[in-house]
Amino acid sequence: MTPERFPVRRLVRFLIRYEGRAMLSLWFWAIRRRHGVGPGDVAVGYAREQRPIILVFLFVSIVEALVFFILVPWPVAHLVLLVVDVQTTEMILAILAAQATRPHVVSESELRIRNGAVFDLRVPRASIVSARVARRWDHERTLSVANGEMALALSHQTNVLVQLSEPVTVHGWRGPRGEARTLRIYADDPQAMVDALTATDPDESRPASNRAPARSTATPAATRTAAAGLSGSE
Repeated sequence: MTPERFPVRRLVRFLIRYEGRAMLSLWFWAIRRRHGVGPGDVAVGYAREQRPIILVFLFVSIVEALVFFILVPWPVAHLVLLVVDVQTTEMILAILAAQATRPHVVSESELRIRNGAVFDLRVPRASIVSARVARRWDHERTLSVANGEMALALSHQTNVLVQLSEPVTVHGWRGPRGEARTLRIYADDPQAMVDALTATDPDESRPASNRAPARSTATPAATRTAAAGLSGSE
């Protein structure tokens, strides 16, 4: 295997996987479901600040295509532009769908850190030592691994710091990027993620509206006795 071919192969495999995940995200988006979020799991988004920029880009690309159709009279050019514009629109919608349907997920067994259809890291809950809100705005790359620390940033910033008892292997499209005991990630609601990671009772990590209703511990006999007592007091 030559050094020149290795990245190309990795890139092709990554693009195939990405396309499959992106199409699946569009389907989940259409049926209003989220990928990998089970009952009782806490889902935390991360793309709220980026979404308006993507929507503006989508609007501009559509307007640009309409202007081109009006100004350019050649049918062949219209056909080529139509194909390109449809593909561009599909890509932008896939990005929005992946961000909406693939949030960070805190379950009883793991923390799942994601970035759309591009990145997915599973961290066992048993290896998490601590989690706290910690903001940084100086990240140069979206994903970086150095000196035992991983940073998955949005717009150069992270706001949640997770410490592990043992390192996890972080993968990029080129393959393993390195191991990390410290994880810095971005969340739309960092406090909600920290609360979910540090809660001892699974219900404590969810809003009251999402908690399972409490079950009654009264026996049928006790219920009948209480009902009889109410009837006798009337």
